[in-house]
Amino acid sequence: MTKRQFEKYNTAYQSLLKQRYIEKIPENNDTDDNYDLFSKFLFVLVAPEQYEVEPLMLEYVKNHEEATVEELLSYFDSIAPPGLPPCASEWEDDEDEE
Repeated sequence: MTKRQFEKYNTAYQSLLKQRYIEKIPENNDTDDNYDLFSKFLFVLVAPEQYEVEPLMLEYVKNHEEATVEELLSYFDSIAPPGLPPCASEWEDDEDEE
């Protein structure tokens, strides 16, 4: 995924996150560190909406302007419900198709 592909994520939270962090995210994932940062950013960009905690994440981002991606991930882990996100019931189960 390139930075241009992030354009489809445009909730208020996602827009603020992109505004603050997109320049810090390397497009070249040729090292483990770059790949790790990219993966974490993508997760904190998308997962809060799926886990229905995006309003809390938006408030956190607004109140913690200097937070790192790792700190966002840590906060997400502290507020997200355990298990799969509520939208998981909409995902196809490949085993049912066999």
